[in-house]
Amino acid sequence: MNIKVILATREVLFGELLSSYLEQSGISVLNTVHNCSELLEKVQEQVWSIDLLLIDTYLPPYGGSDVAQGTLQLNPKVKILLMSGDDVSTIPKDKRIGYISKHLSCSEILVWIREALRGRRVIARQIPEFCMDSGPHYCPSSITPRERDVISLMVQGLNTKEIAFELSITSSTVETHRKHIRKKTGFSSPLGLARFAQSYGLLNRN
Repeated sequence: MNIKVILATREVLFGELLSSYLEQSGISVLNTVHNCSELLEKVQEQVWSIDLLLIDTYLPPYGGSDVAQGTLQLNPKVKILLMSGDDVSTIPKDKRIGYISKHLSCSEILVWIREALRGRRVIARQIPEFCMDSGPHYCPSSITPRERDVISLMVQGLNTKEIAFELSITSSTVETHRKHIRKKTGFSSPLGLARFAQSYGLLNRN
């Protein structure tokens, strides 16, 4: 079965990373959009081709919930998962609409997508790692220039050996940097780290 998805998120980097992972996992991402107008346009064009919508709860300018309800009126068979990064969002009253946390890893999001497509109502929350580990104590200046290099490559999905090659350092040195990054930011997964790094301006621009 060729699963077709539309991804709607206000965070461009998050969308790029998740879209790339889903495509590599055999899911067709028809479109990645960043506001309600774009989403409405794509939904209307492809409403009978879509299997699932992943929609940011806070999609500008008025949020994804209304678009979700409108889509279900057009095609009640579409599966819908709202996404949020705060995990305090109100769970949709409509039981046809599920919820997943943006703090989940790509692989975890994929699992819940498949559960939703099986007809299960998904509610998947997760306490952000930085709330447990760094939170308000985090200081951007604590990240060294080399750690920024490693972060920028991690969020691109490179593994330890690939990062070592790109930076001309040893794999053990990369692992040391990764441990420091995990300790300082509270994040280890590329998806969670990407959102965190983008928020604090930690990504190098080539």
